[in-house]
Amino acid sequence: MLFFIFDIQPFAGLLFIIIILPRIPSGAIYIKFLPAAGRLSGFQKHLIIDKLKLSIWEFCRTTRKYVLLMRKIFCILVILWGFFSGKLPAQESKIDSVLNEILFDDEDLIEMVRSSQKFQFIYSRFNYDTKTFFAGRDLGLQQFNTTGQISYFHSIGISVGAAAVYYSQMDPKLSAMLLMAGYSGKFFHSADYRYRISYDRYFFPKSEVMQASPFNSSLGLGFTFDKKQVGTRFDYSLLLGNEMGSQLSWDIYGDIYVLKFGRLNNIKFEPEISMYFGSDQTIITQLGIVPGRFPRQYTVTEIEAEKFGWMNTEVKFPVTINYGDFDFELGYNINLPRTLFSDEQINPSSYFNFSIGYLISL
Repeated sequence: MLFFIFDIQPFAGLLFIIIILPRIPSGAIYIKFLPAAGRLSGFQKHLIIDKLKLSIWEFCRTTRKYVLLMRKIFCILVILWGFFSGKLPAQESKIDSVLNEILFDDEDLIEMVRSSQKFQFIYSRFNYDTKTFFAGRDLGLQQFNTTGQISYFHSIGISVGAAAVYYSQMDPKLSAMLLMAGYSGKFFHSADYRYRISYDRYFFPKSEVMQASPFNSSLGLGFTFDKKQVGTRFDYSLLLGNEMGSQLSWDIYGDIYVLKFGRLNNIKFEPEISMYFGSDQTIITQLGIVPGRFPRQYTVTEIEAEKFGWMNTEVKFPVTINYGDFDFELGYNINLPRTLFSDEQINPSSYFNFSIGYLISL
């Protein structure tokens, strides 16, 4: 059960406008606040006041509509999270999260949508991470990983893509491949509020060392609220295959221009905080006594315990350079993994990443 406590004071002014202002008679608003009010007739003054009240009311009604929508979206995600919170080992969750991250950034797509122009393009990207962690956890493998992708996007909202993940110390090193198809749309004809749905199909090479993944595909549902310099997004994935699982992430990001040169060239700082929710497992050893035996005999039982919850927080500090059709990114990332079991302690970790992307307009 989740409990949220809000401070009502910051919302007092808004509540006054929404609840009290519409009930105030027109004559109760002082005309002296209107410029040149003395030159207006009483009828004109009342018309201006009524129009002002109507504009404020329409603004508040629209704001309330967006707030109610975001509350419904959050409730849907929480319900899906609780209903499908099945088995999701950390290794498999990291593979899925890596594949999701290499797809074209949603905020970049939003910038194109804002222009309200038709477009279609192919985007390719290569990314290198100096270290590999699974849901923020270090499994003791000193290895780097690389990811590559190619994707097609159309202004009507459809997208298709393919991607692959390479781990330096795993066998086989090409650990996973992905085919993706998705659709992205707007709420209330506004590019600030967007939703997306997707289907991902995973392909894992056979290996005598790595255990076969119980998941081979996933259905994704996501929502983004973006105001150019700051934004947030929710993403939920329902993992399918021999078993069923789920994962949830919540990101808060910024988009700060450091330098602009030329018409489209720029350097940006794009900090981000990502919270990841998934399943973790541990082995609990129980010691028992065999009844009726003398001398006393003991039994040892190992029980696999599993919990679904907040597994990791990742803080990212990337600097991006957009030059022509190319984009470059250099970032420093910090993992703050959380234990889901009281007897575990997980140390923070960090790594660097570098990526290069190229966009081809069609």
